[in-house]
Amino acid sequence: MKTLITRSQSMNENTAAVLVAMGHEPVECPLVEIVDTGASIPETDFGGVIFTSQAAMEILAEREKAGKLLSRSLKVFAVGERTAEQARALGFTDVVAGEGGAGGLVDLIDQSRLAKPLLYLAGVDRAVELTSSAVEIVLLEIYQAQLLDPGKDRLQVALDAISDGCAFLYSVRTASHLLELISRHNLERTIENVAFIAISETVANAVVSRINLPVLIAPQPNQMAMIDLVGEVKTFRPAG
Repeated sequence: MKTLITRSQSMNENTAAVLVAMGHEPVECPLVEIVDTGASIPETDFGGVIFTSQAAMEILAEREKAGKLLSRSLKVFAVGERTAEQARALGFTDVVAGEGGAGGLVDLIDQSRLAKPLLYLAGVDRAVELTSSAVEIVLLEIYQAQLLDPGKDRLQVALDAISDGCAFLYSVRTASHLLELISRHNLERTIENVAFIAISETVANAVVSRINLPVLIAPQPNQMAMIDLVGEVKTFRPAG
């Protein structure tokens, strides 16, 4: 199944590799660029760090070219095994993965009963919020997604490629941006047979009123849950 992915170039590459491994055909058209917000990491004695995205780790790695900012002995709580693997690749040794999206991660955090606060490195535009009744979580918005317009020609090529395929919707902001670009460039006809896969019900609700097209919602707000839905597009799409 041909699948449109619109995240930053580096994040698209990882998604594309997973799609190919599962027998699908990725169509890359980055609509965002990840940029550092410049927010400083507090000089606090943290008990651990939370990662829910590859982007946060990319920004951290870029900042640390001048020297380590976080001890690699800190306990890491990651959403999903893929994010956990990326944290280990950065040198963190004590890494646990919460399955089942944010809910599974919060369960792990609650069970840890850490006395020290956790540093949550996140983006300005987040799919979910993390709160714990047992451990203090300090949110630091370390990156943001800067919207891009690839131009009519490149966007049309990408949309034509998925004329009977699907497109991933990762956030309300980027999903709305995609639809605005389609409208701005008069490309509505190119998505008449496209099925959309939203990372959450919130994202789906934000776009379903604007398009009379199929929208599937991932059972968990993470990328693997979205990818698992690609194979269901043919059975979900109405006949004719």
